[in-house]
Amino acid sequence: MSFELLPHRHPFRLVDQRADGGAVVRLTAGGPLLRGDRSLPPTYAIEILAEAAIFLVRETAAEAEGATVMYLGGISDATISPTLTTRPLVAGDSLDMRIETTRSSFGRMRKLHGVMLRDGEPMVEADLILVAGS
Repeated sequence: MSFELLPHRHPFRLVDQRADGGAVVRLTAGGPLLRGDRSLPPTYAIEILAEAAIFLVRETAAEAEGATVMYLGGISDATISPTLTTRPLVAGDSLDMRIETTRSSFGRMRKLHGVMLRDGEPMVEADLILVAGS
């Protein structure tokens, strides 16, 4: 997988593997994402969705515009499942990100909708705005 368009390096490169229409993240006990109680903070879930979205648009939007990096420009309509309060995202969970384009581009911006799934159940959803930079 190519990471050139991500402005992040370890430990904030959160996506493990690109998949059709999204990405996969596997939470590990020794990983930098988990806090003291070994659960993933929901705010990291939004960042993971943004990274998955960057990989989805990489070949189309960024290369067509000559961008060398892409940034998260905005978040709207973010929803966190109530399930996360009783069963948080923990080591051993495999998270499947599904990303789809919701609107066409506006200049160097793209709007996408992302859903983070655990065992097929939506945990986090958000509309993301990505901005191509140079």
